[in-house]
Amino acid sequence: MKGFHIRLVPDAREALYHTRASVVASGTATVQAAVIGNPFVVVYRVSPLTFWLAKQLVRYPAEIWNPAQVDLDDNLPIAMANLIAGGRIVPELLQTRFTAENVAAALRRCWPAHKSATE
Repeated sequence: MKGFHIRLVPDAREALYHTRASVVASGTATVQAAVIGNPFVVVYRVSPLTFWLAKQLVRYPAEIWNPAQVDLDDNLPIAMANLIAGGRIVPELLQTRFTAENVAAALRRCWPAHKSATE
């Protein structure tokens, strides 16, 4: 493919450094991507029962997150980058919102200067 370059790297930090945007599973990688300055989208999907149980059990102290700040699906944030920032600085696509179409749309929004495949 013309203009398409793949570079294999030995670790996640290096991969995040070399990418224009990323799709990152929730965890410490969200902090690494934020520190590097890599635009990214957080994705996460577990079994419906596991997700329901987590929603019943997980509570953040008020100084970490205002419990009234939920998303459209009534979810608190799960990305460490959002929790550390005290606000939703990166999009989170959880459970049924984690689709290819939603990932592509979120990446387009967080990476406005992207090049089309024909460029």
